[in-house]
Amino acid sequence: MNKILNSQAHKIISDGDSQPHKIISEQESQSHKTRFDLEPQNLCWIEVHDVSVFLHLGANQNEQAIGQNLKLNLRIQIPYRNTDDNLLNTVDYGYIINRITDYISGLTKINLLEYLAELILNFIEREFSNISAAELKLFKSYVPLANFTGNVAIEVSRNFKI
Repeated sequence: MNKILNSQAHKIISDGDSQPHKIISEQESQSHKTRFDLEPQNLCWIEVHDVSVFLHLGANQNEQAIGQNLKLNLRIQIPYRNTDDNLLNTVDYGYIINRITDYISGLTKINLLEYLAELILNFIEREFSNISAAELKLFKSYVPLANFTGNVAIEVSRNFKI
C-alpha cells in the first residue's frame, strides 16, 4: 500500500505487510505501476437497461408452471481505445444482448435467480473474450407472497481475464 510520507512526495513501498520496504520519490513510484494500475484508463463501461426475457423461473411449482418475464440490466467493461470509429474494433452490445436473451430463452426450468445470474455470467465469459468485466442485475416481478406488489432483484459482478 502506498502512503504519502511527506510534502516532498515520497512514498513508502510495501508488499502488503505492515513493514515498509523502501522509501522512493513520486517520480520513481511511477515505474512501480502495474498493468492493473493502468488498465482502467483504457476501459469503459457500456450499460443496457430494462431488457425483458421470459423464463420458467422459481422455487415453487406455481412459479415454474406460469413462468414470468424477467428484466435485466447489464454493464459490460470493454477496451475503448483505437476503435477508429468502427464497430468491428469494439463490441456490438445489441448482438451481445440478443445472444444473452436467446441463451436465457433456451434454458429449461430454473429454480433460483442466483443460479440464473451465475449461468449468464458464465455465458458472457465463455462467449465474449473482449469483455473484461460484467455487472448484471436481474429483476423478478412475480413473487408468490401475499400482498407483495414489488419485485425481487439480484445483482452480481465478475471480472474476466482478457
